[in-house]
Amino acid sequence: MALETLKTNEGEEVVRWTFPPATSGSSASTTEITPPEAILPGLAYRGHTSLLSGAPKAGKSTFLRDCIRTIAKAHDSVNQHSHFMLRDRLVKAAKVLVFSEEAPYQWNSFFADMRSEDICRAATKFGEADCDFDWFHLYDRRHAGITPTTGIERKLWINAVIDIVDAFDIDLVVIDPITRFMALNSENDNAEVLAAMIDMERIASEGKCALLMLHHTGKAGGQARGASAFLQNPDVLLTLRMAREDEEVAEAPEPSQVRILTGSGRFPEVEPAIACWLTEDGFEATRSVEQGHRRTQADDDADAILALVNRLQPEREMLADSVYDGIPGGEIRKECKLTPVRMQRAMRMLLSKNALRKTGNTRDARYFLI
Repeated sequence: MALETLKTNEGEEVVRWTFPPATSGSSASTTEITPPEAILPGLAYRGHTSLLSGAPKAGKSTFLRDCIRTIAKAHDSVNQHSHFMLRDRLVKAAKVLVFSEEAPYQWNSFFADMRSEDICRAATKFGEADCDFDWFHLYDRRHAGITPTTGIERKLWINAVIDIVDAFDIDLVVIDPITRFMALNSENDNAEVLAAMIDMERIASEGKCALLMLHHTGKAGGQARGASAFLQNPDVLLTLRMAREDEEVAEAPEPSQVRILTGSGRFPEVEPAIACWLTEDGFEATRSVEQGHRRTQADDDADAILALVNRLQPEREMLADSVYDGIPGGEIRKECKLTPVRMQRAMRMLLSKNALRKTGNTRDARYFLI
């Protein structure tokens, strides 16, 4: 809160609110346009908040662990990226902080399974190969005294979380479930929930990380349970539910394993509805459910840009990264015959999916394949 204490000529202290200089429209129109970094493309973005809701036992925690499993694969890959559910999305190797109500057994089993599958970057400790999962930090039921109980404690708790984020360079904070850590008297009190959600937002904005909050819906699914403020504040709203009888997904090997993930938010990469199911290699997904994914001009332009960059960029083993400086944006726009607006929309989509890497500002921007 930007408060300033001034003294009048009579010696009386006056507290006033002070604003920083406002941003003008002219300044905004000439500022570099770069989409927020996607930690989980379509789900969680750096500096922004996401709410994932689902009925009890709908699979939210399983879905969350698969997201973390994909991040683990990225840590273990040469280029520090891994495919995430949809084939056109890439997840970066990120540092994760999780607050969970689950028992230690479930998390211990999860990481033991990843160790047995060799999903880890091997490190040498005491002469033996050992998996490195030190990018992951967890607080669960084995840790006592980690839950605030009042609004004042909640503010102090959030300050402590931000300190952890800063200390360990955390990219993604997960709170499961959000109500366990909000210190609410009633999750139906709109004013109380709104105040708590605004407090929670500080983790993303001040910690400069992505915040993914898990919450419950009613047993029948649908929207997040409780006050409408749960839906008012997050930048991305997601719901995970079981498939209905009339929602058949041909690609899924077992219909009972199908879940429908619906989404809305501030980013065009958020899918309105996809069907996903768990396999031995993690969640797979298709867009062929309900309204599905309708191709746009930006989709076609993005495909053309990727094909061009793929054709022009030298093979990684043929030329060192330090020598290759990327493809100029102007060259891409000319070769693909794009207007500036179409180029901007397509590039925003590709960058948000982590499909391309960008260096430089708008006029001298250059692009690489990940």
